[in-house]
Amino acid sequence: HDPPLRTMFALQRQLFAAEDQRLLAMVAVNKPGVKYRKGKQAKKTVLCLTVKRNYVAIHKVRVAAETFTKRREWSLDELKLVDGVEDSPKSHEFILQFDKAYRWLATDVAEKRAFLFSLSKLCSKYLDGGPVFANVSMQQTAGTDAFPDSPQKAERSASDTAEAELEEYKDLTLEEERDAEEVLDACRWDIGQTSKFCETLTGEIDALEAANIHAILCSEQQVDALLEDIDRALDELDVVGARIDAYDEIIKSVRRDVSRTADQEKIVRVQNENYDRLMREVQHLVSQLDLSEQMETVLREGSLGTKKAVCALADAANELSQKLSMALSPGLDALDIVQSRTEEFQALQTSLAQRVQRHFEQLCNDLCKEQTRSKAVGIAMPSHFDRHRELAILQPMLAWLRRCDAATGKARFAALCDVYVQLFSKTYEREVQALMSAFRASVTSKSAVKGNEEIFTKRHEFSKSFESMLCGIIESCQEEQKFLDNVLCGEPGASVRDEKEEGDEEGEQSVALVTPPSGTSTARTCSQTLELMKALFQGTDVELMGVVEFAEKLDPSHSIAMFMRTDKHSSTVQHSPFLRALLGNLLIVVKRRFDALVESKIKWMQEYKSAKKGRLGILPFVPQVTAVIANCEEVVGANFERKAVLTRAYCQLLDAMFASIERVATGFKRKDVVMFENFHKLYDLLAKLKVESLREYRPQAQELYRRHMEAYVNDIIGQPLEDIKGFFEGVQRLIDGGMPPSQVQFQMEFNKQELRRRLKEYPGREVKKGIESIHKLVEKHLCEEASLGVVVWRLVHEEFVKRYKRFEELIALCYPESQIHFEFTLEELIGFFSAVE
Repeated sequence: HDPPLRTMFALQRQLFAAEDQRLLAMVAVNKPGVKYRKGKQAKKTVLCLTVKRNYVAIHKVRVAAETFTKRREWSLDELKLVDGVEDSPKSHEFILQFDKAYRWLATDVAEKRAFLFSLSKLCSKYLDGGPVFANVSMQQTAGTDAFPDSPQKAERSASDTAEAELEEYKDLTLEEERDAEEVLDACRWDIGQTSKFCETLTGEIDALEAANIHAILCSEQQVDALLEDIDRALDELDVVGARIDAYDEIIKSVRRDVSRTADQEKIVRVQNENYDRLMREVQHLVSQLDLSEQMETVLREGSLGTKKAVCALADAANELSQKLSMALSPGLDALDIVQSRTEEFQALQTSLAQRVQRHFEQLCNDLCKEQTRSKAVGIAMPSHFDRHRELAILQPMLAWLRRCDAATGKARFAALCDVYVQLFSKTYEREVQALMSAFRASVTSKSAVKGNEEIFTKRHEFSKSFESMLCGIIESCQEEQKFLDNVLCGEPGASVRDEKEEGDEEGEQSVALVTPPSGTSTARTCSQTLELMKALFQGTDVELMGVVEFAEKLDPSHSIAMFMRTDKHSSTVQHSPFLRALLGNLLIVVKRRFDALVESKIKWMQEYKSAKKGRLGILPFVPQVTAVIANCEEVVGANFERKAVLTRAYCQLLDAMFASIERVATGFKRKDVVMFENFHKLYDLLAKLKVESLREYRPQAQELYRRHMEAYVNDIIGQPLEDIKGFFEGVQRLIDGGMPPSQVQFQMEFNKQELRRRLKEYPGREVKKGIESIHKLVEKHLCEEASLGVVVWRLVHEEFVKRYKRFEELIALCYPESQIHFEFTLEELIGFFSAVE
């Protein structure tokens, strides 16, 4: 059976018309496994084939009563395989593969074959290659008409029908759609009466065609009249054509005269253009070959001693270079006058270049001798400003010479740079060596103070001297680099400025260097400057490495100051490639020395063994390591950018110190004394340092020294009242075990007689002797450096009084009305301690 027309109209109207899509074909389907029953009217799912411009889509539509719902949509590009499963007229099954294979059962075989045929036609039209069709006979599909019972079946095949539908189908207008629905509603035929419906429509169409033919025959008279009017119009056109031919004969002579006039005007215009072009070429050639006598005199005899004369000479030299580099029209360079004049200009340019070379070399020799006589004061390098100012006068001519070399391929400017480097590299070598000698003399001078203060003073002086030495090198390098950027390697016109000197009798102008705006130096200029700086200061890095070795031998702790100072300056010279590399290499070396210093301190603490067997006192690495931290904090100040590096080193040192103190203390009899003395010292030193990153270590040290001090006090305080202490500890255990205090006195080991006996063993004089022996032990165990004797004795005093009161409370609690007391009172006990203190 064919797809119902009413269903197709409803689908087009409800789903696809709003999106401007045309419904071309549809097929009703069921899921695999649902047995097809012939004659079933309610179709649950349909597959629709639509086209919108060049977009073809396949829709899965759910049908429920008179409503339609799109459940899925695939574009034609997603289709990979079309499988008819069985190529037979009775097969309902087919497969469409998109992202996965979908198996369908068509409710009608004719609908299936018509749908697959339309799908194949669209694939061949819109896709290059398209999906694979398997088990599908296109010949049989093409032979299946959408309307098998139609009278037109004999006139056109199913292939023409599908093609016409795809190419000529247009959406129905609202009026046409209403008319079609009225026709269908009026007929109210079943789906099986298609043939009868087609015959009725054919009859109506024949009637309309007959009416149209009759109307055409009735209008024959109007057609004859129209033909007569057309004949008359053609006659009029013939008359107008004859007149036009006559007019053309009349104006032929005029046309010939105008053509001759135009040709003559074109010839005159070409002559004028050629004359103007010749005059321009002659003027250009004359201007290029002409050089005024005044300018030629300047080029031959111009002075190189003053700024004004050099500027005038540079202007003349630049104009000469322009004349030599100016392009000529083809063929003019073969003229004798042109070749002769060009040779004169080249000879004049060569003569001027040689004169500039000789003057520059002589000036460098003279300035080098003057610079040798200059001396620096203190840890510094002599200034080269005067030398740079004298050489900067020649900057325009040096720039001209560099451009000439680039144009001619010669190396005259490079030779000048070699002369400059050869002369002044030795000067800088002597100055750097003198700077290093002054630095060594400064740091090895004897100090007036002695002891720890002497060490602190020497380290402070070393830090200042190292800072001065670095500043001297950096300032000299920056001064030289500025000169190279502006004079030898820079572009002309932005490197010098004039300053009138006060009291200059001759009125000459001095030249001061000016730094060009940032970002104006090209990569080529930076590369040239870097190479010249390396050649001028080629031995500086070796001298700096020598200073590091010297400082390391003098005091390994000097690596702290060198690391901090170098790191501070390395962040301020990022604009200078040479200084960045020089200080970068130095920073790597001193950072390694600093790390080695930290590692050596840690190893020393980890391997430390004391030779003392009695009182140990403060371990030597406690003050020394904290002195290293104090030295770092003094050098870096508050604005040090690499605080994280220092914090990591501090933490490593303190972690090793905590572990080493405990390790060393474990090997001594009085472990608690070693622990609280050293941790108290460490706590005190950390409190004085006030380093924010070490704040968490202070409470740790405080807790350790407090805990071990209490343990020490508890250990020595039990000696005078050892038996009484053991007695009352047993009483306390009974009470803690749940025994009522009143029942304690009835225990054999803790009765009243036993308590009296033990209290009589400790009269006041015995307790006083015990307190005196404790005081002597404290003085014996503690060192004077820690200064904790008073603190420990006060803690002993407080703990003894606390125990006395606790024992009295237990007597009152467990032995009421027994009239049992110590042989001495609390006031007498306090007097014992006061007498000892």
